[in-house]
Amino acid sequence: MNSHADIQRRLSAYCGEDLEPGEKARIEAHLVSCPACRADLADLQTTLRLIRTTPQVEPPPWMTSRIMAHLREEKITKRSWLQRLCFPQHTAFPVKILALLVVCISGYYLSHTVETELKQDARQQLQEIPAHQAPAP
Repeated sequence: MNSHADIQRRLSAYCGEDLEPGEKARIEAHLVSCPACRADLADLQTTLRLIRTTPQVEPPPWMTSRIMAHLREEKITKRSWLQRLCFPQHTAFPVKILALLVVCISGYYLSHTVETELKQDARQQLQEIPAHQAPAP
């Protein structure tokens, strides 16, 4: 709690009087010797005073509907091409099923082809072995 950065982080709590007496005394001792923290404290106090003295204004009745419409438009325009492809779910599910079928069918034919080639290679090797092992005269 003795470092300059720690004191700066605690200045807002000091302004709001949310500190224990020991912490408050340490901050006050630091403020005596640190002009930068005194300036930051003055800025915070000015900001808080302005916030507290600003009158509340009732927003016009049309403002809520206008803001909500703007948010809906923003949500629609920020969707990427991938989101538009995959969402809504009624289009994403068939695309995922189709991709899964393509992968499964390709895997089956690939493994079937490799298995067939391996069997053929094994047969050829078995046929070649007796031909090379001719009986000695």
